[in-house]
Amino acid sequence: MITIWRTLHAEQKVTFSYQAFRLYVKKLILAPARGTPSTPSLPREPVPTKGTTGFTFNPVPNKEELI
Repeated sequence: MITIWRTLHAEQKVTFSYQAFRLYVKKLILAPARGTPSTPSLPREPVPTKGTTGFTFNPVPNKEELI
């Protein structure tokens, strides 16, 4: 499991910690194999709905928004 996480982390496919990765594996893969139903809850990009613009990260702060 750690080899997979290290590879994905090095390729920047996952940005979360190994401990979080272990919890996701346990919840999404190991639990269903044991017959325990599980609902995936991996971090996802927010899906904007009609009338919303969503969130866009801007690394340069806007001075008016900070005050």
